[in-house]
Amino acid sequence: MRIDWIIGALLIGLASTLIACEDPSNVGIGLVGEEGGTPFIVDIPGATVSAEPTHDLTGNAARFLTGSVFDPLLGTTTATAYVDFFATASADFQASTVDTVVLRLKRDYLYGDTTATITLMLRAMPEDWSAEDVPADTTLEPGDVILEGFTFSAADTLIEVPLPADWVAANDEVLRSDDFLTAFNGFQLTTTAGNAVVGFNGDDSSLLAVTASEDTTIFSITKNLSTYVQQADGADLPPDVLLIRDGTGPMGRLTFDFARDSTRQQVLNRVVVQLPAVEDVLAANTPANFHRPLLSTLNLRGVDETSGNAATLVSSATLSDGVIAFESADLRTIVQRLLFDETPITHFTIEAPATDNTLNVLLVRIPPAEDAPRARLTLTPTDN
Repeated sequence: MRIDWIIGALLIGLASTLIACEDPSNVGIGLVGEEGGTPFIVDIPGATVSAEPTHDLTGNAARFLTGSVFDPLLGTTTATAYVDFFATASADFQASTVDTVVLRLKRDYLYGDTTATITLMLRAMPEDWSAEDVPADTTLEPGDVILEGFTFSAADTLIEVPLPADWVAANDEVLRSDDFLTAFNGFQLTTTAGNAVVGFNGDDSSLLAVTASEDTTIFSITKNLSTYVQQADGADLPPDVLLIRDGTGPMGRLTFDFARDSTRQQVLNRVVVQLPAVEDVLAANTPANFHRPLLSTLNLRGVDETSGNAATLVSSATLSDGVIAFESADLRTIVQRLLFDETPITHFTIEAPATDNTLNVLLVRIPPAEDAPRARLTLTPTDN
């Protein structure tokens, strides 16, 4: 076999990955020429599609979640939020007396009953707490109750909560202090009523303080954390379906049998890993006025268990026409090496991006179902 031809064919195959919108049956045709033979397509079903535990890190995300929702399919999920604040107060603000404090929460997420009336409890955090590298199943101990409950509709997008006058008076000096950042430890938000988990935007939520002389300071959120407790009190999922879920997990574990006679030692022009979404099971278990957000963006990572290295991000993809399709130059390089009997990875993992904070769900089939995850390879045979 001519080494220079293989190098050339690999470079041409890399160029073909840029034609992502083209029909896979056409990719590679007319690019390789007569030397490499006629490109052909092989669909490889997932050898295994299984659940893998995840330890999601939910600190300092774009949003924080709180509430409790009973999903008839997936059971009860309870979220607890922790927030802390910081501000640079003016000299006039510090010289006066704080008269009013309002907690302003900008809702941008809902999972559950869209008609629910939600009641949250507000408690003080007695000690400093960390939001960095904290698993989502962590438990933090709160302090005194500030508000037994404040109520709002699931349809509300801006919730304004005046804090009690006795709390304002007790915290007046702290709110005006230069040492506010270390003296004040934030709040815990927990649910007491309402079948929904809500999410609040961290950048658009704040603590508003007004003095008796009408000087105003906005305390922005400096850190946040969401923690989750999951109860398995929902319906049983069909045995041929795998749940992938942000926040509580699990994520997916995926392997393919690339060491087959039809693919080994072939030049790879293109590879697409496809995950068809299972929509009928979700639809059949969704009550009226119930919103279950779909996990529409996923990351595909390559894992080498033998080396102990961290999982490497291979591709990110978004749900389109009922399918999440992963494709990238890194994915093609990995699969090409597998076709030539190298072992850069032992398996793939499928997980939600860490950039957002949700409880969104996706269902996929488990092999040997026809609509289970699969890899579509466009190959050019080599001259042996």
